[in-house]
Amino acid sequence: MPTLKNLTEGTPDFDRWTKVTQALDALAPGEQEAAVREFEAASAHWPTTLDPWTGFSLAPGLELRRSPAHWVQEIYSGQYAPKHDAVRILESPRRPMRGQKLECLLDPAARLRSVTQVGFDQAKVSGGFLKALKGEGTWQQWRALRLWTCDMKAPALKLLGAADLRRLEQLNLEQNHMGEAGVLGLAKAPGFTALTAVHLGLNDLDASAARALGQMDWVHRLTWLNLQYNKLQDAALDLLSEGGATRRLRWLSLSQNQVGQTPSRWMSALPCLESLQLNESAITAAGLEALLAQAPALHTLNLAATRVGDQGAQAIAASGRRFKALSLGTTGMTPAGLGAILRSPAAADIERLELGDGLDLANAKLLVEGACPRLAFLWWHGPEMGKGAEAALRASPRIAATLPY
Repeated sequence: MPTLKNLTEGTPDFDRWTKVTQALDALAPGEQEAAVREFEAASAHWPTTLDPWTGFSLAPGLELRRSPAHWVQEIYSGQYAPKHDAVRILESPRRPMRGQKLECLLDPAARLRSVTQVGFDQAKVSGGFLKALKGEGTWQQWRALRLWTCDMKAPALKLLGAADLRRLEQLNLEQNHMGEAGVLGLAKAPGFTALTAVHLGLNDLDASAARALGQMDWVHRLTWLNLQYNKLQDAALDLLSEGGATRRLRWLSLSQNQVGQTPSRWMSALPCLESLQLNESAITAAGLEALLAQAPALHTLNLAATRVGDQGAQAIAASGRRFKALSLGTTGMTPAGLGAILRSPAAADIERLELGDGLDLANAKLLVEGACPRLAFLWWHGPEMGKGAEAALRASPRIAATLPY
């Protein structure tokens, strides 16, 4: 078996971390402490990356330092070992069993000095646990916290807002159906001084909740915000953006909301926005045209499963901006509409393109002949393709190199 030092050489990846955990498990407790110190010193250059929105990242080339399932059982049962010091990412058991308790995570004896990213999925997070996040403790070093589907309602959210999470940068509260009352529980949140990214999808948020969010100091500091699958309309976003609450946002998801139907005030309150997810929303061509005229930094746009049609295509083509990514599947565009985009400056810098309606042989030839010269990824919805389009795309070495399969 390779030594711990050898495993830290080269490009870090998930397989190497798996071998590290196996090597540490094979050692007696007395040997583990020295082995952990050796590994930590040799692997200081390994990055740790978290995607708290959909789970912990498994992207190739990223070292996870994520605790294996049996390490989790040990930690949450109070059976601590020196190897736990190597953990950076820790997920809780969904249903603690056999003496497992979430409170064990907070025990100083747990040797979790390096854990900076914690995830709770469908777990019962008690008020007592949240109350304990005060004063000195390992929670002060957490940078990302996921509380996905944990039934976090107003009382629990008030305790979370009062916690000493001064280094927390990313917070996932997706699918807790908190509503306006839950949002108000986070009103003060004195510990959220470093927070820059929040997921509030699937939380029954409406205009009242949006108004409450817009009045919170910590929301004004966000650069990333996910509001997908809520009950938001344009009037609600107008309330959210009043007072500059959205002025720092660079990434925003409004998917599955009834937004973008008409030109609205919120569209002019996004001066820094670079990426906007509007898939499965109510965006119209008129709303899209107004948005493109008022969001100066926008370069990544998802319009999949909307009905912007050829009028929306013309708005994109005539906007004068150069996009980096466009998702246009199932939008009702005809070949004429898509062709207008591919012939316009909007396509000059596109690196990622997802298509469907309008991808006929003529537009495939536009791509083959040089449209989207910086293209790195191309995806299409097969049933909507015109005859001969796929064959033409696959015959081009440049285009073929951008296809996922």
